[in-house]
Amino acid sequence: MIDGEEYTFDFLKMLFGDFSFMIYLEIMLRVIIIMSYTILIIGWIGKRAVGTLGSADILLIVAMGSAVGDAMFYPSVPLVVAISVITLIAVFQRVYVLLGVKYQRVRK
Repeated sequence: MIDGEEYTFDFLKMLFGDFSFMIYLEIMLRVIIIMSYTILIIGWIGKRAVGTLGSADILLIVAMGSAVGDAMFYPSVPLVVAISVITLIAVFQRVYVLLGVKYQRVRK
């Protein structure tokens, strides 16, 4: 518990933390790289209307969102790891769709 006499309100510290300016530049660069790559991958997977999303598509959105978010937010997550995860998710989705087209049992 924080003692009231030891605490001082610091709005800038609350807003920016104790990080150096370089961490914010790194995060900006991470966001640009990961979002650009993710947009390319989503274009490769294919676009669908929200009403046509199945359970596998929802899982795809959650998994990709987690991978993208971790890479953008945590400097300890290497970009190559995040890009690999995003790529594997996209490949799995493409294979799933192709199998669904070929075999009706997969679609159910």
